[in-house]
Parts: sequence; C-alpha cells; structure tokens
Amino acid sequence: MRSPSLVALYQTASGGPEASPAARSPSLIVHVGPSGQFVFVPRTVAAPVGETVTFAFAIASPLHTVTQSVGVEDPCVQRGFSSNLGVVDLIYDVVVNNTEPIHIFSPLHCELGMVMIINPRSPTEIDSFVAAAQGRSLPGPTNESSITTPSSAVESVTAIIIPSPIITSAYTGTVSNTAVGPVSPAIPGSAHRNIILVGVLVASTLLACALAVAFIIRRRIRRRAIALGQPRALRPPSAGVPVRERNPLKEKSQAAEASSDARIHEPGQGETGTDARLRAALEALAALQTEVQQLRQADIAETLPEYVSRDGDGRSCIE
Repeated sequence: MRSPSLVALYQTASGGPEASPAARSPSLIVHVGPSGQFVFVPRTVAAPVGETVTFAFAIASPLHTVTQSVGVEDPCVQRGFSSNLGVVDLIYDVVVNNTEPIHIFSPLHCELGMVMIINPRSPTEIDSFVAAAQGRSLPGPTNESSITTPSSAVESVTAIIIPSPIITSAYTGTVSNTAVGPVSPAIPGSAHRNIILVGVLVASTLLACALAVAFIIRRRIRRRAIALGQPRALRPPSAGVPVRERNPLKEKSQAAEASSDARIHEPGQGETGTDARLRAALEALAALQTEVQQLRQADIAETLPEYVSRDGDGRSCIE
C-alpha cells in the first residue's frame, strides 16, 4: 500500500503512443519556461486525487527541471521526485494521490522565483513560496486574475516576466607612470647677480629722470631770472658759423657713459662679464650722483650773480 504523500511518476510509457499536451486537460498542463522565461505557467494547479499533471518543457529551455521541494520553509531544497535534465519527450507527468500541497521548483532558477504548487492550501501560499525562494519578505497584496472552471479544479494563472540577466563589465586598464627626467636646480649666485643688475638698471633710470627734472627746473629758474632782469650778453656769432650753446651736464654724462662702457668691455682679472658690468654700473651710478651734485651747485653759483647789480642807493637788485 502506497503512502498518501507519495506520487506515481510517468515519463514515456512503453507500448502505445503518449498523449500530447494538447490532447490532455488544459487545466492540468503546466508549461515549463515558456518563451525563455524562468517561470511555471500556471503557478498553481488544483488537481483531484487520481489526476495526472503534465509538465510540458519548452524546446528553448533545456536547463529546467521539475523537482519536488521541501516546502515554503526550504523552497530550494529537494525532497522527493525530480525529472532531471534532458527529458526525452519534453513531457513529465505527476499523478496526484492525495490533496496535500505538492511544492515544485527548478533547481537552477529557484532563486529567480521559478516555483509552483499543486493543490495549494490557500490562494496566497504561492506568494509566500515565491518570496521564500527569492529570499525576500512576503510582498503586499497584488492584483492577480483568477480563472475558475466549471469543474472542481481551480487554476490561478499569473505570468511573471523575468528579464534576462544583465552582464556588466568593468574596465581594468593599467595606468603607466611616465618617468620625468631630473630637473637642474637653479644657481643662486647667478640669480642674485641678475637681481642686483636689474636693481642697478632701475636706479639708473630713476637717476636719468631726476637729471631731466633738474634740467627743467634749471631752465625755469633761468627764464624767471631773465624775465625779472636784463639777460646776459651772448658772444657774437662768428661769421658763417652757427652758434650752439654748450651743455656741460650733457658732456659730463656722455663722458661717464663712455668710461663705463670701456670698463664693461674690459673685465678685470678673475671677473666674469656679469660681474664687470655690475661693477661698472655701480661706479657709473656713483659718478653720476657726484656730478649731479656738483653741477647743481655750480649752476646756482654761476647763474644768479650774472643778473645781480647795484643801484644808486647801494641796494642789491636783479636787473
């Protein structure tokens, strides 16, 4: 006597043709992986005692199996029968001997929710079974459609479309470091010389500006003295020779520059060209400062007495 919890299995009966799935009862046919989906359609079947549930495998899904599960507590653990891979005629039959629930799963795709139940205890048991297989909590109520037949068998059809796994690839390139050649350090001595040379040039420029301002002031003083008194007599020009006024300040500046150039082009023993130019510029700057001071004193002493005379009363005045 067979135990009521066991089922009788039929794969391809010998002797006599096997009935095709289309010739069987539509409510007792379960499609395994239709259209490449990882599902059983329908997910639940109500089969009376003695009826045969036929599992029809899709040709494009040879990796699916029909395996009995322990239940909701262990949805992806085998308990009893299994069709194994490579069903001969793409049909696997399960004969129902009692009304106890029969939990079925596909081992390779159980975590994707590929499970079903024959004779579930309640309409929501399949949701708990799918959630347990996927390793998640029980989802909320869903809007599912149920199709009832005039017979005592109730078929709940729910199509679950599971997208194909997406394969992502990460770039694993290597980064090469380009070697950088050594950088020659800057020489502090030459940098300091350049800074000093620039300072001397700036000072020379400022001195030239000061000389120009002094020359302008000198001319203004002379014009003012001429406006207040008589102009000094100029020497008569020679016949046919243009008269050009002599500028002692300009002549002394030119002489100092010529002397500086001569010293720059003839560096002393042990001196570089930069050192010689620096020394010559400093000497020229000192000479120019001395000459400017002397010229200012000489110009004041030379210009003012020429316009001073005595009037009849013996008082000094400017003619």
